[in-house]
Amino acid sequence: MTTNRTLLSARIVMVSFFALTIGFLCFTYWAHTQLPERVPVHFDGAGKPDRFSSKVELTAVNAGVAVLMLILFGLLPFFLEKIPPRFWNLPHRDYWLAPERVKDTVARINVFYVGMGIATLLLMWFILWGAYQVGSGARDALPFSWWGIGIYLAVIASMCIGLFRAFSLPKEN
Repeated sequence: MTTNRTLLSARIVMVSFFALTIGFLCFTYWAHTQLPERVPVHFDGAGKPDRFSSKVELTAVNAGVAVLMLILFGLLPFFLEKIPPRFWNLPHRDYWLAPERVKDTVARINVFYVGMGIATLLLMWFILWGAYQVGSGARDALPFSWWGIGIYLAVIASMCIGLFRAFSLPKEN
């Protein structure tokens, strides 16, 4: 039986993901209208630009990333329930994918999965914001470097740990 709390969490995460994606696309368009024709599109480890291209390339890459993320994190969750249980790599798969638990399990997995999509989208937005600052001349390097990626990796690692903890077998009463 699916709990209302799990379904609500899954819906909130999904709506948040779609809202952030629309915001990312709007910011991508806005940045395109503000940037000069030649912009930095790649940065070295210190955050200094090491490759330049047209702003069309930067916009196309970011729009492409947004579309890819919409497919991976926005559409795929709707099909998870259709995947046969034998293809799931889940701890205690037989317990969690029993017919009475499968809807709740899918909703719980979607919260973690789409949450990872949100974290990835926020990282991409942060990088685009930094590239915009360098491209517009406000800075000579990204306002962040390895610590931004470190925070992202820490968030993803904690979500993976949370996922495995969420799907350990429940304790007997």
